[in-house]
Amino acid sequence: MRRRLAQVLGLSVGAWLAGLAGSAPALAFETELLQNSGPGANRVNIFILGDGYRAEDQTLLRNRAIALANDFWVHASFAAFRPFFNVKLIKTISADDGAVNGNNPPAQPTIFQSLFNCSGIDRLLCIGDTARLDQVLQTDAPEYNPAFDIVLVTVNDTKYGGAGSAQYGTTSAHPGASSIAVHEIGHSFADLADEYEDVNPPSTVEFTSPNATIFSQRSQVKWNVWISASTPVPTPELSGFENSVGVFEGAVYSSVGHFRPWENCLMRVLGVTYCPVCGEALVWSVYDKTDPIEAHVPAAASLTLALGASQSFSFTGPKPVPNTQNVTWFRDGVQFASGVTSVNVTGTQLGVGTHTVQVRTQDQTTLVRRDPNLLLRSQFSWTVTVPTGGGGRGGGGGTAGTGGRGGAGGRGGAGGTAGVGGRGGSGGTAGVGGRGGTGGRGGSGGTAGAGGRGGLAGAGGAGGAGGGNAPCTSLCTSPTIFSSQNFQSGNLGTAATCHQTVANLTGANCGNFAAGRVFRINDVVTTCNGGNVLLPPKRNGGYCFQATAGDFPWAYFVTF
Repeated sequence: MRRRLAQVLGLSVGAWLAGLAGSAPALAFETELLQNSGPGANRVNIFILGDGYRAEDQTLLRNRAIALANDFWVHASFAAFRPFFNVKLIKTISADDGAVNGNNPPAQPTIFQSLFNCSGIDRLLCIGDTARLDQVLQTDAPEYNPAFDIVLVTVNDTKYGGAGSAQYGTTSAHPGASSIAVHEIGHSFADLADEYEDVNPPSTVEFTSPNATIFSQRSQVKWNVWISASTPVPTPELSGFENSVGVFEGAVYSSVGHFRPWENCLMRVLGVTYCPVCGEALVWSVYDKTDPIEAHVPAAASLTLALGASQSFSFTGPKPVPNTQNVTWFRDGVQFASGVTSVNVTGTQLGVGTHTVQVRTQDQTTLVRRDPNLLLRSQFSWTVTVPTGGGGRGGGGGTAGTGGRGGAGGRGGAGGTAGVGGRGGSGGTAGVGGRGGTGGRGGSGGTAGAGGRGGLAGAGGAGGAGGGNAPCTSLCTSPTIFSSQNFQSGNLGTAATCHQTVANLTGANCGNFAAGRVFRINDVVTTCNGGNVLLPPKRNGGYCFQATAGDFPWAYFVTF
């Protein structure tokens, strides 16, 4: 999701100038963490450097860096995820102040030799010596990751201007120029397109950026989950929809054939905020860099737990404000806790053998309605081995469902008492009665478990598990069956569909359902707007997903 652009103030320009002058060796400058939210390897790091700030200007540089960072936090997607960011000031020193072609041209070259009128555009402010800037970053910001982190250079000249590229952004000391930097970060950090217009002919190839499209039909617009049914598409300007997501014509340097999601977003005009579609892309980029499961205890992914012992499992990591992360815990795929960052698991709960303990996080922020790459999810698993213990008591046998087979009784440890065999279920409709569970085997010196009781036979043929009942029984016929927890339906088309699973799911996501088309999970009507939905209770041991027929060809659902 990275591209290289140098675009500002409604004008498209070429690539950054580089190496205009020979680069001196990098110096180690003083640094200061203006915001320290956690380890740089798991944060989006904003590095702020000065150009044209002399030794006596360092207090001014620090104040401007703080003000520049604060300009980010006024935007919802940056504010909510502020704990995912670090801000580091590198206190670079220049021999003189000002910028070339600025209001105060320097008599001596500044450290990065910034200049206005870059590529013949008066207010375009470029770094003249990018090699020197790279050297400083290598020396004073070893945690810098150019694929994700943000570099801003504040230039000590009061002329209005700035610019941006995939690696660096610039802003002058003009009071209104900081908005340029936030606009330009939208390009480099979230692959956002410019939404302003020019005289270029329209493209015939769809844009990869999340906030621009060549399509004007609701069904084809990539952000349609954000568009209200009452909003006309295409959406006319100055018609009362200035605060609504729509499909407005005019974007990416053309006034026709290119469409944007908001009438006046920061990617179109300065001095406003990001629209919801652009804000969503910013959140994607935050999670593309960071992991909410930052550290975990135990640190090792494999461990041994004695049958009579207890083990604490926990994790730490950044959380949005307010915290919209949903946390769930699983033992061997079965959820046993939620909403907490630590749990205790005993060897007795697991039983002798090899098991899996897993924690999963899912951010349910309303700032995101689409998550096609599942960036807002994270998980970590421990493999836990419970060896045969002494004196332990075997687990009880399971109880079969209707027509099912009773579970086997547990095996006692040395000197222990074996578990009682499971009880067979009643025979299913027209089914053969279930078979009683096998009695447990006594341990050394132990007492053998009692055998299970046979089920009651039904009339006629063989009954299936649970009396022949499945998640979709009586709801639909011939459902498509899937067994993976992570299932993607793809395009559901326009016909009615039915899917069934007994996999242990923790949630689902569905979207692009037109008005009048109904989606049900276990016969519970579910709203599908591209966001995550909570699952209803299991039905006959699993889940049934049904979609009525509709005239919209792009509906989908995924499970996790």
